[in-house]
Amino acid sequence: MSKATGILGLGLILAMAAPILAADPDEAKDISSARGVSGLCGSAGSGKLFKVYIPSGTSSLTVSTTGGEGDCDLYVRHAYWPTLRDYDSRSSGRGTQERVSIRNPQSGWWGILVQADRAYDDVTLRVQFDSGDDRGKPIDIDRKVVRLDSDGVLRNLSGGRGELQYFRITVPRGTDRLTVSTSGGSGDCDLYVRQGDLPASGVYDGRSTGGSTSESISVARPSSGDWYILIHGFRDYSGVTLRASCGGSGWDDGNGGTLGRLENGVTVRNISGSAGSMRYGTIRLPEGTRRLVVTLDGGQGNCDLVLRRELPTVDLLKRGPFGIAERPRTRIELTDPDLGLWYVIVYGTDDYRGASLTAEWTGRGREVDLAITSPAAGDRWQIGRSYTISWTCHSSVRTVQLQYSTDNGSSWSLAGLPRSVRADRGSLTWDIPDDSDLLSSSARIRMVNVDDRTIIAGSGMFAVVRRGGGGGDNRRDAYEPDNDRDKAGTIGLRSPQLHSIFPDEDVDWIAFEPGQCGSYTFNFSDVSIPLKGELWVRKTNGKEERIEKFKVDRNGGAVQFDVGSSIDAVMVKVEAQDDDDKGIYTITVYKSQIWVR
Repeated sequence: MSKATGILGLGLILAMAAPILAADPDEAKDISSARGVSGLCGSAGSGKLFKVYIPSGTSSLTVSTTGGEGDCDLYVRHAYWPTLRDYDSRSSGRGTQERVSIRNPQSGWWGILVQADRAYDDVTLRVQFDSGDDRGKPIDIDRKVVRLDSDGVLRNLSGGRGELQYFRITVPRGTDRLTVSTSGGSGDCDLYVRQGDLPASGVYDGRSTGGSTSESISVARPSSGDWYILIHGFRDYSGVTLRASCGGSGWDDGNGGTLGRLENGVTVRNISGSAGSMRYGTIRLPEGTRRLVVTLDGGQGNCDLVLRRELPTVDLLKRGPFGIAERPRTRIELTDPDLGLWYVIVYGTDDYRGASLTAEWTGRGREVDLAITSPAAGDRWQIGRSYTISWTCHSSVRTVQLQYSTDNGSSWSLAGLPRSVRADRGSLTWDIPDDSDLLSSSARIRMVNVDDRTIIAGSGMFAVVRRGGGGGDNRRDAYEPDNDRDKAGTIGLRSPQLHSIFPDEDVDWIAFEPGQCGSYTFNFSDVSIPLKGELWVRKTNGKEERIEKFKVDRNGGAVQFDVGSSIDAVMVKVEAQDDDDKGIYTITVYKSQIWVR
């Protein structure tokens, strides 16, 4: 099996059919626990391979498929990949309810083939194996896991080709970096780590797969709790030393932090963390600042907002008490704040995800305030048409300038807007030039006080789209045409795109070209209607295939996937769950882990 084989999955790896084998062994996926794999689908004649490691002393092995619709069959085989001709046991009834049971299975790895007799969809594959007195219960993964001592070192490890050895280390809260490595000895072993569950060759948070016994993985700011380590024998190996350590002297020095340097009025979205974690960004208040407002909202779970002049430790956040600008809350407002560097901290009192953070500061007087009321977040304006920009402001503001951004506030221009406007007008008609350079799904308007340029207000993110003809007007966003896979608009890392969905089977295709092996996430936010979608890949040989289906509700969601060296691009297809619905959503790609080699 080649180590260069690309892997991409959302909890599974799908393989294509061949005449006898019926699937590609190089793309088989480990099933590391009894949780199984859900959402399987396949066309008639296609096959998908999986594998599972069975420890010695196991009394029974059960492989089953349930749910969904269509017709698929099960084949299992010890130490070899099953085919339609060669297998140890099979289940080939009608439908998707299949079950294979084997008493006293041999230890080692078992191959599993899910073969489509007819097309099937939304099927769950489960593996259960029992040992000793725990018959009928899922296997306890800790029974085959070696817990590392406090020094995190094990020496003189050895194993055969294909053998799996598992280890566990507990990462304390506040850890800056988890480092796991193997060294010494002879042979070839690969290294995998995963938080909270057993890793496998297709499911992990980090991996190192060089051509020897010298492997290393480093995870920055790992979540607290148990991390599992897998040493996989690519060839026989012996005399190997395993080291795992949790280190770091503290948090970042304030030059950006885990959330980066926060810009005035620009929202940082999709902030997530575990209980006890601390994520932070920095702001620098300029001379003349009179008012600072920091807001944390949205998402799920429980987290606190803390604003400090000095970066605290996690222990200090847990202990309290907090000062006037330090008490955890979801909105902090200060008048006449100290100038210079401030730390904006999000502390996880429990696990949380999907929170949004905004910092805004103004100057010249405690009552000075600006706000843009139109455009609103999610609006769709068309080039070549006229729209009203409206705002509110304090009577002390005399003249403002309106500016336009196509890139979520990274750069600004007038885009046909006047250089100055009387503030007390409260509104202005913008004749949007018929210029394709103004098209954007991440557009913003901002208003600057001409007399004091530290006073700035920004609009929510909206879209400026093409002006269509006839009934096409309400079917286009800034990335049309994108309703065919070969016309998918591209998206870059951390560059949000606002898309629209309209009735009558409107479909969006979005393409991401990673350029680097690793783990990535499509994040959906500002979702106004329930969505459904499919994840596709384009391989280096030009072949395209669907690998997963998913759904997103109005709370938003994320689709995680891994990219290996055989993948050129990842494509996502998005449409409304109900064909009669119309609405908007924002999609962003984040990089969560780069593989170590």
